[in-house]
This record gives sequence, C-alpha cells and structure tokens, in this order.
Amino acid sequence: MAIDKATTNRPSSRGQPVEILPKLWLGSLASLKHLSNQESSSWTVISVLGSDKLVSMTNFMLQDAKHTKRCRRHIVWELEDKNNSIFFSGELVGILRVIDEALQQQNCDKILVHCAMGVSRSVTICAAWIMTRQRRSLQETMEIIRAVRPEAMPNMGFTASLRALEASDFDIKKARKRLGQDEGSTGDL
Repeated sequence: MAIDKATTNRPSSRGQPVEILPKLWLGSLASLKHLSNQESSSWTVISVLGSDKLVSMTNFMLQDAKHTKRCRRHIVWELEDKNNSIFFSGELVGILRVIDEALQQQNCDKILVHCAMGVSRSVTICAAWIMTRQRRSLQETMEIIRAVRPEAMPNMGFTASLRALEASDFDIKKARKRLGQDEGSTGDL
C-alpha cells in the first residue's frame, strides 16, 4: 500500500483520539488524557499494548475516567507491534465482539481503541472490525481511517493479516488458515 504525499503532509492527530466511524474512536496512549475532558461521555476502552509497563501506565491514566464513570469498560490485549505477532487469535475475536456489544448499548457513547502510538495495532483492530462488519476492502478501509488519522500504518505482518482477511472473504478462521496459523495460536510466532 503506497503512501501518497497528501497523506504525509497532513497534521498528526496522535495526541487526540479521532472518530473513524460513529462512536468508534482511534488513538494512542496520549489519547487517554482526553477521556476525562469529554463531558457526559461514557467510554469502552480497548488497550492493545506490548508491555506490562504500558498496561500499568494505561491503568493509571484511566483511574480518573473509571472513578467518574467515563470509562465503563476497559479491555487489555497484550500484543507486540512486531511483524511476526499473531493477529488472528481468540483475543481478536473477543475484541471485535466487545466493539459490537458497545456499539449496540444505549448507555455507551463511544469506543476508544488505542495502542502506544495509535499507528499500527489499534489501526489494525479498527480495520479488521470495519472489514468484517461492513465487508469493505482493505484499501477502502484504510482510506476511511487515514482520512482522520493520516499516520495510520499497520506493520507488515498486520498488513499481511488484513490482506489475508480480505482474500478470505472477511472470515477470520479462513484468514488464519491462509497465514498458516492454527486456532490455538496466541502471541508471537
């Protein structure tokens, strides 16, 4: 997937969460500080991080939002941002379901999917949700995301996973098999 000059010249949105679809937001670790500033918003937060240190930092940053009920639910997926990380795991299926459930709830205003930088892991999860739920191509999905988050750039392994998902008619089990990942796989290859 080529990067066009128009995309690379847009201002960075890393510090602020961005809404990629109604109620579905994408961000970085820095985005968490903005949750408490959102008046009367209730969030489901999905953190995709690669270290215990970042998970601890996330929990600390969300303390105020949890205390004020702005963070109704917090899910953590420990996934390294490496080309050989296994993206198609039981955790992914569970996270996509959490997004589905949160979008259907009347009392949940927004869902934030974030990773450390808001560039690779969180983008890949949002892309997988859009592709599997709206049956959009990878190119169309990335255009939607990059319209509001120009620096979105899943790593090569995650991009290969999304291509396999598209080639497998948006079926995660088929995409997993296409990549040679067995159903019990989690973590790194």
